[in-house]
Amino acid sequence: MGFSGAWFRGAYALKYAVNNDISGSALLLIEPSSPPPFTDYEIAELIKAVRLPVLDYYFDTHDKNNRFAQYRLSASKKRESKSNAYMQIKAPQNRRYGALGEKRLTQRVWGFLKQNTHQSDQTRPLPKVNKSLFSEDPLQDEGV
Repeated sequence: MGFSGAWFRGAYALKYAVNNDISGSALLLIEPSSPPPFTDYEIAELIKAVRLPVLDYYFDTHDKNNRFAQYRLSASKKRESKSNAYMQIKAPQNRRYGALGEKRLTQRVWGFLKQNTHQSDQTRPLPKVNKSLFSEDPLQDEGV
């Protein structure tokens, strides 16, 4: 089971996991932000207390995001449970929207969940991302 949240929902999922002492799952934070009345620092400090593996995925869009990400990373180094993984991924700004960005995010999430939860017996393959220059062979249409 995984808890996930993007933007404000990430902060609420983090707060819920800490307040209810949730364990045995994983927490996915996708570009988290702090809802009022909380500060970025207050939300980041919750990372220290969470007893779940955490994937923290954010986009390099502006200095406020980067500063908040630094707060979270710093708090993760003070975690009580060193056995639970904390992975922070800084995605380039141009990967925020579009099919390629969504596929990469999906691959990261699936890979993280498979490594950090009880999904080691999962047989479903990860989605494929075409990493070549052309999506189809350009010479195939010409009959060469």
